Amino acid sequence: MAQTGDADEWFYAQDGRSIGPMSAARMRDLLMFDTLKPDTPVWTQAFGNEWRRLRETSLAVIAPAAAATMAGTRRPAQRCLCLGAGGSRAGGRAH
Repeated sequence: MAQTGDADEWFYAQDGRSIGPMSAARMRDLLMFDTLKPDTPVWTQAFGNEWRRLRETSLAVIAPAAAATMAGTRRPAQRCLCLGAGGSRAGGRAH
């Protein structure tokens, strides 16, 4: 069941550690930039002793670009014409 509303302080689990506290906005940023995944365990005080998958929380209400990732599809890699040494273009590498 999805949690409604934003809590004040969120935590996420990574490599056996609890990371946080941070705002819901910061957690959404981390999701958008693939630091967090839909299956990442997250916690806020409203959950009591229970950690939940991010996708099961109010954090899952995100911008359309990350919605494809939440649905299990990958968005295309962004392309960048980066400047190499001496200002030369490195070519359209994906980042």
